[in-house]
Amino acid sequence: MLAVAGLFQFSQLKYRCLVKCRAPFGFITQHWRGKLPRRNVLRLGLQHRAFCVGCCWAIMLLMFVVTADSVGWMLSWAH
Repeated sequence: MLAVAGLFQFSQLKYRCLVKCRAPFGFITQHWRGKLPRRNVLRLGLQHRAFCVGCCWAIMLLMFVVTADSVGWMLSWAH
């Protein structure tokens, strides 16, 4: 699991998701369509959530698997 998470941290997929996740305002302005605002807000929220989960799923899974006993180890991987 550590090797998979490490490889994913340097993959192009992670960086593509990270760019979208780090800039939510840019994502919203790029994808906003003025019709049906409530439905649009929900759609944009789900899409943005997918990018944010996409950029950190591996490290989050690793933290859940490994850090049940060691909070210090988890904090060292947080950055």
